[in-house]
Amino acid sequence: MPCSIHYTSVSFTPPPPPSPSSQVQIEDVETEEKRLALFLELLEAARRWDDFQLLVLLLQAWPPMTTGDTSQSERNPWVALTSALLTRCQGSEVTLDLGRQVVAMVRSLYNTKHKLPVPCLRRIAGLMLQSAAGLQQPALKLMSESGDEELLRLTLDQIGSMTASSASALPEQCAAAVPRRDQRERLRGEGGRARETGGK
Repeated sequence: MPCSIHYTSVSFTPPPPPSPSSQVQIEDVETEEKRLALFLELLEAARRWDDFQLLVLLLQAWPPMTTGDTSQSERNPWVALTSALLTRCQGSEVTLDLGRQVVAMVRSLYNTKHKLPVPCLRRIAGLMLQSAAGLQQPALKLMSESGDEELLRLTLDQIGSMTASSASALPEQCAAAVPRRDQRERLRGEGGRARETGGK
């Protein structure tokens, strides 16, 4: 007697991406590569300030590698975190001062061996200047504290484009870090020569 076979279609729903509240297993963090992969997964899912705050604590507990791709500004976890924070954590429901949070985050690394390299500071300052949240003054704080001549030149350019009232509202430590007039002329001259050399 012939037997009949009935086929039943089964739909497959892919699992949702991990959220910052997902449970982390010990094997997820046993190597630097796995910690970085976990961070990137959590960053992809982060949408609220609480999520980003957790990621800040994660990076502070397990600092990222300082060699290879992660030392470059585009792939540095702190830069990626800042970019995502400024892009996603906005809107009328956001009541915190994003600029102050980013400045505090960067400053927390100043006296550690994980202090951000200058290319990363440049990238973070650029993200803040481009942000729709109006983060020019916090960006100038980081730029003036960097000690980097290129960022100091950019600080001067930014201050020069500000209105008198806006410039007068700059924090004292920001104004104090800006070079004196003779130093400014030297920096601008060096910047011009560097651009000419680069264009040849």
